[in-house]
Amino acid sequence: WYWDGTTLNQKPTEPMWGTLRTFIVDNTQVCESSPPYAYSTTPGSNFYKDAKEVFDMPRDNANKSIAYHWDDTPGRTCSAACHWISITEQLLKTKGARLDECAKAYCLVGFAASDVYAHCWYMKYKYNLLRPVTYIREQFDRQWKSLIYTPASPDYISASAAMGGAAPVVLARVTGNPSFTDRTHLGSALYTPDGGPYVLPERSFASLTLAGEEQAMSRIAGGVHFRKACEAGLQSGRCIGERIVNALTFE
Repeated sequence: WYWDGTTLNQKPTEPMWGTLRTFIVDNTQVCESSPPYAYSTTPGSNFYKDAKEVFDMPRDNANKSIAYHWDDTPGRTCSAACHWISITEQLLKTKGARLDECAKAYCLVGFAASDVYAHCWYMKYKYNLLRPVTYIREQFDRQWKSLIYTPASPDYISASAAMGGAAPVVLARVTGNPSFTDRTHLGSALYTPDGGPYVLPERSFASLTLAGEEQAMSRIAGGVHFRKACEAGLQSGRCIGERIVNALTFE
């Protein structure tokens, strides 16, 4: 993985974040997924197919709605973790939760966010895998841009996908797995490489689990992650979430 300093004007974000002390999952390798696919420019290879999927992703209203809802760049929610804090608040208000339930929910999501990000950043700088934009510009189209802005960190694994795996697991211990409407970005204006502003609506989900799965796959629609990074992130996030709830005692 390397930086395109001229086009993307990026510097690597937090390369040592994976060394932070965690709260519950004390070893970042406990929930480690398999390695990414081997880099390849051969048509038909797994790596090539993952890149071609991102390149060929239709930029229709359905995919834009998914990508934009889970964009979570600085200045909006600040990260995928902040988005789940917002969802937690909305669920607790809807439920009319007691103070002790609120404290438990925020604590669990905070543990999940901290441990997930430490794990993901450990993985990112272990493998240093290039992002889709670099590969696509080299192999398919030198002018291609991702639908949302490509973050300044390696591809593997996706932190958004990992939060989409962990947060529903820990939240279910307090709120169950309900249907809900996420109003985190309702009315906010989003600017993207394709233009803007786009004023975002609310978005409804049949369950927390399905919301997390959509969040994971949104990074493919947004053009910022390969599928392998999203699937591995979702798997690792669920592993971390399960270890958190299993390590704690609930009344």
